[in-house]
Amino acid sequence: MQDLVQDALDNAEAEQREMDASMDDDEFGDPRIVIVGAAAPATTP
Repeated sequence: MQDLVQDALDNAEAEQREMDASMDDDEFGDPRIVIVGAAAPATTP
């Protein structure tokens, strides 16, 4: 599990360096989808 987290951090750092190096007129960068969290809908009794 720790390796997975470390790989994610390394990838985020590399992506941030790429974004910093390629910041031209596009202030938002490449679009991407990130799922932050999800929950089941509440039910009424």
